[in-house]
Amino acid sequence: MGNPYAPKPPGSTPHRPVATGSPQDGQDGGLPPQSPAPQPLPGQPVTPAPGDHGQPGPGGAPGSWDGRGAPRAPRPPVDPEKARLATRGVMIFGLYMLASLLLSSVALPWRMLSVAVGVAALVVGVRALRTVWRAGLRGGLVVVLSAGMLMTVILGLSTLAVIPVWGIETDRQTCLDEAITITAQTSCQTTYETAIDDYRSSLTD
Repeated sequence: MGNPYAPKPPGSTPHRPVATGSPQDGQDGGLPPQSPAPQPLPGQPVTPAPGDHGQPGPGGAPGSWDGRGAPRAPRPPVDPEKARLATRGVMIFGLYMLASLLLSSVALPWRMLSVAVGVAALVVGVRALRTVWRAGLRGGLVVVLSAGMLMTVILGLSTLAVIPVWGIETDRQTCLDEAITITAQTSCQTTYETAIDDYRSSLTD
């Protein structure tokens, strides 16, 4: 048996000790090296993994994501019959609103019919709004209906504002009906404005 501490002859390979520890002693824990994920070829579609945005995860349902990792329930499809009823209700509301607008410009006392037609337009508008909401036709149509009903309310209030100055309004209409020249019409308008100013002054006194 040779001396292990004796110097090695030139050209010999030095002896290295073999590790005898357990696989857990190493840095990689004795696991085989992981191969990198295959890269898709040019032009090949990329399939996202389950749980990515736009794809249902395990136990999830398809649909949009609410920002917290849970998918939202998809919106139910629009029923064609309900959509037809909603569109019909919107058209009827538009006709009532147009009639109320036209009646608001006629002479007294027929102008008061604008208020009655406006109330009917509001009833039809509320029903149409409920039908549109139940049919799932939300968005711009709901905004249009809401704006139309608001305009109908404003138009009705402006028509009712004529009642306190009913006599002044009727005198103006009679004066304009009898006026032939532009000068006479201007005089009627001046008399009307003066009467309105006097009425406002009487309210503040």
